[in-house]
Amino acid sequence: MNIVGRKFTHGEFKTYLDSLNITPWAKFVVVHNTSVPDIALYKTWQARQGKYKNWTPEQWLKNLASYYSGLGLAGGPHLFIPPTEDTILVLNSLLVPGTHSPSWNRFSLGVETVGEFQREGFTDPTQANLIAALAMLHTKFGLKPDGFVLGGSTAATAGKGLHFHKEDTKTSHDTCPGKNIDKAKLVSAVLAKM
Repeated sequence: MNIVGRKFTHGEFKTYLDSLNITPWAKFVVVHNTSVPDIALYKTWQARQGKYKNWTPEQWLKNLASYYSGLGLAGGPHLFIPPTEDTILVLNSLLVPGTHSPSWNRFSLGVETVGEFQREGFTDPTQANLIAALAMLHTKFGLKPDGFVLGGSTAATAGKGLHFHKEDTKTSHDTCPGKNIDKAKLVSAVLAKM
């Protein structure tokens, strides 16, 4: 697996991206929500009490890598966006495709946002982290979050613009990333940040 498994501040993530020699393989970015953990559970882990006393974001990424590997997958989503101020978590290497959306794995970046946004609000710090990460990814890969064209089934017919997981016709996650993330507002915020 091509696992990075690191926690970054926004500034550190920018420096990390700048250090990568990326061949632009990705055609667009796909936004997801984790559902489990939701924000409440993630904050319980962060409190490091009881059975979670040894929890760290890096250990969670190691656990995720083990989980995806156990499923026989070559990778996982590229980023995880937590509800922790100024934080971006990198799981899968950005140099190669990951595993996150059945139709689009080979030519899209997968960004998991911690939360269950069918019932939880999409607020800061999660919102600020996602906007920052998406702005930096789109800039580094030379992608535009606007001008949406639904993804295709091959790299040659791949879409443009920011995609939501639920837009993949082969996914069973038909609400992902959740009704409380407004795509038009997210795209506008990412463009402003870029």
